[in-house]
Amino acid sequence: MNLLINALDASTPGSNIGLRAVERENSVCLEVSDEGCGMDTHQIATVSQPFYTTKTTGTGLGLSVSHRLAEMNKAALEFYSQPGKGTQVVLRFNRESICEPDYRI
Repeated sequence: MNLLINALDASTPGSNIGLRAVERENSVCLEVSDEGCGMDTHQIATVSQPFYTTKTTGTGLGLSVSHRLAEMNKAALEFYSQPGKGTQVVLRFNRESICEPDYRI
């Protein structure tokens, strides 16, 4: 949820926000993308650190908590961005760490 909220906060009214689930050979990914202001390499490197924020309000804990929750669930949180070109955040689960559903009734 926090990834969607950040995408909304980074975007201007009328811009697109994408949410996509992608199945790959070795992973399953949830991708959130926006057309916001984007981030430079320094921001990408620090965005998951506690208390880091570029917002005028907020605690700077949202992405830090999201990153920790991803780790706890054996997933990775990846950021792809360029200034002025928006951001894509990928929550990547390795297939080997995903439990197969039990369809027995």
